[in-house]
Amino acid sequence: FGSVEDLAERVGPTLKERRVLAAAGALNALPEVGHRRQAMWQVELPFYGDLLADAGKEEAGVLPAMSVGERLAADFSVQGATTGPHPMRLWRENCGTRGVQRARDLAVLPTGVPVVVAGMAICRQRPGTAKGHCFISLEDETGIANLFVPKTTFHRLRRVITGEAFLLARGRLQRSEGDQPTVYVTEIEPLPGADGRLAARAHDFR
Repeated sequence: FGSVEDLAERVGPTLKERRVLAAAGALNALPEVGHRRQAMWQVELPFYGDLLADAGKEEAGVLPAMSVGERLAADFSVQGATTGPHPMRLWRENCGTRGVQRARDLAVLPTGVPVVVAGMAICRQRPGTAKGHCFISLEDETGIANLFVPKTTFHRLRRVITGEAFLLARGRLQRSEGDQPTVYVTEIEPLPGADGRLAARAHDFR
């Protein structure tokens, strides 16, 4: 397609569909677009040769492109996933490590060592056979850290565990079957400085 107008004329997407395409970055390659914020402006303009069809295009050219964080937020909102950098990578760049281990670091640490891990909560489970204990998968830019939250800790911190998109957990490392590292959680809190908009929807309690 040569332009947003060509897209509208040949495909006939609704305004809602054009807004979704623009927010997802699908229109960035069109000549008069270049980046998402300008695309989101362009799809609001009249099409089909209206007298106002060119209104606002000059102003749209001065709109700043979205930041990396804004693009990630748009990706997760529209698509539920992103091909951009992992939100935890941005967090480490902005907030530092703060002594937080990455998921892949756990593979080389000895059993029983105290650890601090953080990430995006992508899955929370409390199966009927678990006697009230909770299992959480925390994803960062290197992989997934598996957490075991005992029943008493879960009830004490339930609101944080179930309500926060990004978590910071403290505990000790233990090994499960197959020598897979698991963090036995003693404390858990919201991840300081994390933006909940930059998170995929978790698959919880299924």
